Amino acid sequence: MTLEEAFLLDTLRCRFKYLREELGFTTQETAQHLAVPLTDYLTYEEGERLPDVLTILHAAALYQVSVDYLLGQTEQPRRDD
Repeated sequence: MTLEEAFLLDTLRCRFKYLREELGFTTQETAQHLAVPLTDYLTYEEGERLPDVLTILHAAALYQVSVDYLLGQTEQPRRDD
Protein backbone atom coordinates (compact mmCIF):
# COMPACT_ATOMS: atom_id res chain seq x y z
CA MET A 1 0.00 0.00 0.00
CA THR A 2 1.31 3.44 -0.89
CA LEU A 3 1.43 6.35 1.52
CA GLU A 4 -1.29 8.08 -0.50
CA GLU A 5 -3.58 5.05 -0.24
CA ALA A 6 -3.00 4.81 3.50
CA PHE A 7 -3.77 8.51 3.92
CA LEU A 8 -6.98 8.16 1.88
CA LEU A 9 -8.12 5.15 3.90
CA ASP A 10 -7.49 6.97 7.16
CA THR A 11 -9.16 10.18 5.99
CA LEU A 12 -12.29 8.39 4.80
CA ARG A 13 -12.40 6.31 7.98
CA CYS A 14 -12.30 9.39 10.17
CA ARG A 15 -14.71 11.46 8.11
CA PHE A 16 -17.28 8.70 7.63
CA LYS A 17 -17.36 8.07 11.38
CA TYR A 18 -17.34 11.75 12.36
CA LEU A 19 -20.14 12.70 9.95
CA ARG A 20 -22.23 9.65 10.87
CA GLU A 21 -21.99 10.52 14.56
CA GLU A 22 -22.77 14.19 13.82
CA LEU A 23 -26.10 13.10 12.30
CA GLY A 24 -26.71 10.66 15.14
CA PHE A 25 -26.94 7.66 12.80
CA THR A 26 -26.00 4.14 13.75
CA THR A 27 -23.73 2.18 11.44
CA GLN A 28 -26.77 0.13 10.37
CA GLU A 29 -28.78 3.24 9.50
CA THR A 30 -25.89 4.68 7.55
CA ALA A 31 -25.35 1.46 5.63
CA GLN A 32 -29.05 1.48 4.72
CA HIS A 33 -28.92 5.11 3.57
CA LEU A 34 -25.88 4.32 1.43
CA ALA A 35 -27.44 1.09 0.11
CA VAL A 36 -24.45 -1.03 1.12
CA PRO A 37 -24.27 -4.08 3.37
CA LEU A 38 -23.43 -3.29 6.99
CA THR A 39 -20.29 -5.43 6.75
CA ASP A 40 -19.05 -3.28 3.85
CA TYR A 41 -19.79 -0.05 5.68
CA LEU A 42 -17.95 -1.27 8.76
CA THR A 43 -14.84 -1.93 6.66
CA TYR A 44 -14.95 1.70 5.48
CA GLU A 45 -15.16 3.06 9.02
CA GLU A 46 -12.42 0.70 10.18
CA GLY A 47 -10.15 1.84 7.35
CA GLU A 48 -9.84 -1.64 5.90
CA ARG A 49 -11.35 -0.95 2.50
CA LEU A 50 -12.13 1.98 0.22
CA PRO A 51 -15.74 2.53 -0.78
CA ASP A 52 -16.56 2.59 -4.47
CA VAL A 53 -17.19 5.86 -6.27
CA LEU A 54 -20.99 5.63 -6.05
CA THR A 55 -20.83 5.09 -2.30
CA ILE A 56 -18.60 8.13 -1.93
CA LEU A 57 -21.04 10.20 -4.01
CA HIS A 58 -23.99 8.95 -1.94
CA ALA A 59 -22.14 9.69 1.30
CA ALA A 60 -21.37 13.23 0.16
CA ALA A 61 -25.06 13.77 -0.61
CA LEU A 62 -26.19 12.17 2.67
CA TYR A 63 -23.82 14.28 4.76
CA GLN A 64 -24.20 17.37 2.55
CA VAL A 65 -20.46 17.73 2.14
CA SER A 66 -18.22 17.83 -0.90
CA VAL A 67 -16.50 14.77 -2.27
CA ASP A 68 -13.27 16.76 -1.92
CA TYR A 69 -13.89 16.99 1.83
CA LEU A 70 -14.53 13.25 2.14
CA LEU A 71 -11.32 12.53 0.23
CA GLY A 72 -9.22 14.94 2.28
CA GLN A 73 -8.62 17.41 -0.54
CA THR A 74 -10.08 20.27 1.50
CA GLU A 75 -10.85 21.00 5.12
CA GLN A 76 -13.98 22.93 4.10
CA PRO A 77 -16.78 20.38 4.59
CA ARG A 78 -19.74 22.13 3.03
CA ARG A 79 -20.45 22.10 -0.66
CA ASP A 80 -20.80 25.35 -2.52
CA ASP A 81 -24.13 24.71 -4.25
